[in-house]
Amino acid sequence: GVLEPAVAEEPAIGVWPPAGASEVELAGWYPAFAEHGLAYGPVFQGLRRVWAGDGEVYAEVALPDDAPDVAAFGVHPALLDAALHPIGLLDAGTGSGPRVPFAFEGVQVHASGASVLRVRLTRAGSAVRLVAVDGSGAPVVSVDSLVLREMGAVATPNAADRSLFEVSWQVEDVVPAGGVSGLAALGEAPAGLPVFGDVAALVAAVEAGEPAPKAVLLRAEADDLAVPAPQAARALTVDVLAAVQSWLAAEALTDARLVVTTRGAVVARDEDRVDDLAGAAVWGLLRSAQSEHPDRIVLADLDRELDADALALLAAVADDPAVTGGQLAIREGAVLVPRLTRLTGAELVPPATGLWHLAPVKPGTLDGIDLVPAPAVKLGPGQVRIAVRATGVNFRDVLIALGMYPDPAARMGSEGAGVVLEAGPGVDDLVPGDRVMGMFEPGFGPQVVAQRERVAKIPAGWSFTQAASVPLVFLTAYYALRDLAGLRAGESVLVHSGAGGVGMAAIQLAQHFGATVYATASPGKWGVLRGLGVAEERIASSR
Repeated sequence: GVLEPAVAEEPAIGVWPPAGASEVELAGWYPAFAEHGLAYGPVFQGLRRVWAGDGEVYAEVALPDDAPDVAAFGVHPALLDAALHPIGLLDAGTGSGPRVPFAFEGVQVHASGASVLRVRLTRAGSAVRLVAVDGSGAPVVSVDSLVLREMGAVATPNAADRSLFEVSWQVEDVVPAGGVSGLAALGEAPAGLPVFGDVAALVAAVEAGEPAPKAVLLRAEADDLAVPAPQAARALTVDVLAAVQSWLAAEALTDARLVVTTRGAVVARDEDRVDDLAGAAVWGLLRSAQSEHPDRIVLADLDRELDADALALLAAVADDPAVTGGQLAIREGAVLVPRLTRLTGAELVPPATGLWHLAPVKPGTLDGIDLVPAPAVKLGPGQVRIAVRATGVNFRDVLIALGMYPDPAARMGSEGAGVVLEAGPGVDDLVPGDRVMGMFEPGFGPQVVAQRERVAKIPAGWSFTQAASVPLVFLTAYYALRDLAGLRAGESVLVHSGAGGVGMAAIQLAQHFGATVYATASPGKWGVLRGLGVAEERIASSR
């Protein structure tokens, strides 16, 4: 949020109950909310009376007598939330799903400690304005503009389908251009196009009186596929970067577009494969350039040599790059473009019965992971069975999924948090129901068996999510600082990459041990180091 100067004028509502408004029946109000995915607990069910008039809604809301911490807030959050519950009566916005607060502007708290509010809601364009006073009419809180967004139904089994997206290549109907006039090329091109050696040569021609082209083709392909990929990628991206920088700096070409063509650099269909890794690097480079210079660069990946048909399609796209968003692939004469689509049918499905865990069934890509059955295990001495509530995600898990981890027996999910279900023989300090965190695998599943010495009780006030992120980084840092280095109070320690997971844990532990901490990080992350208490003069760049 941003602080602004307060407005001296204090809002008022006037006569109460409101004159000229019709009272609304509230029976069944909150059960109806629950049916649409908005299930309010008892403290939040604050509506007592509601009236609706011409473009206005009035409400009386109150907290229950046992509501906690009323005096601790400017406006109690449950009370303010209840004040917004009748918003639907204003009929502001469209859509069938319930709408919830999204962006507040002009919020002022005029008094604190209220447990009852009289509320007026009015339309403010597509937003809503709120004024609330206490039982005596004195102003409590006002909101100049509240923008709502449709939440959508949430109480369905497939809610994840609406919140997960992927990039998929879709066929776009592009009518080939009738000719290629206005096209030119840099370096080499099919017969019939004007060709210039580089951007400087093209600029010189334009400044000498030749008409500026509408679009210029630049071929970006590794000529010798026998060259090792890293060297080829470096050479090609250096050349393309120089050409693009010259292009963007040329004032004579500001109305023209650069169409960079690759071949076999992106996967636009299931049967595609990336044959030109250097060309793929060009795509990564120029996607960033496109975000900095909209509509100046078009990326086009071909499945064959640039022929007359593909040239006609590129000419049409160069005329109107908005059709493709500046990125396209030509496959068998059709234009495909990347679109953000809802993920459908790709979710992992647990086995019909029994336990399961996440595992790589086809190591090599992240698409090769699946949920596989897990046998029930009888607890041995010193073991506990845990119902997993949260699992930490470590880069080690990525390496296992990709088949790159050196230990072939390693399993995904190596730290987490949950609730003890059962304690094995010899475990007398943990009982079912205890909240614990620690190191165990495979952690991506509903249950896991862990060694007692590898788990600890979760500190009071920590969520399962917080607890699941702690074990590996703090144990790594503790082992390094205490077991290996023997760090003690009064000593100094330099923590490289202090803004990383292990680095932040090491800084906190070193300070706990009473050591003086020096730390490095990239300059953009120095604020993290300062926030951890590292003095400005003891911060340096990790670069």
